[in-house]
Parts: sequence; C-alpha cells; structure tokens
Amino acid sequence: MAFGLPVIASRVGGLPEIVADGCSGWLVPPASPQALADAILHAAADPVRLRRFGAYGRTKAQEFGAGIMVARTEALYQRLLPGPR
Repeated sequence: MAFGLPVIASRVGGLPEIVADGCSGWLVPPASPQALADAILHAAADPVRLRRFGAYGRTKAQEFGAGIMVARTEALYQRLLPGPR
C-alpha cells in the first residue's frame, strides 16, 4: 500500500484493520484459494480501479507509519497514567 499498490489479503489477524476492503484492496476468506483467485482476476480486469485503490492505499498506509504509531502508543500510555501529567 505504501507504494501505491492495491492489496489482496486474507481476512485474518490485523489485516482487516489495515486493508479497507473495496477501497485499498480486497479481503478474502482465509484458506480459500478460489476466493483468492477470483479476487486476482477481478483486480486484473479493471486497471482504473487498481489505480484508484492504489492511491487510496498509499494515503491509508501513512496512518501506520512508525512515527504515528509511536505517538499513538505514547498518548495511550499518558492517558492510562494516574495523576496529573
């Protein structure tokens, strides 16, 4: 996604949090080779959608950069600490 490419991924773990199904790529059921193949064929058939998903994915990927994740984690810790800050 960070390189502006759409993603086809299994709907497992944290991937559904990162890949916006129908916006930055496609999520398929785990252990479903047919669903994966169908998603690949669907994606390959629509280059305009690939570019649109890629652009959205690049923007979405910026939300998961190291600096942002560190800042979010630090803010969480600050909220959890007792007393004045």
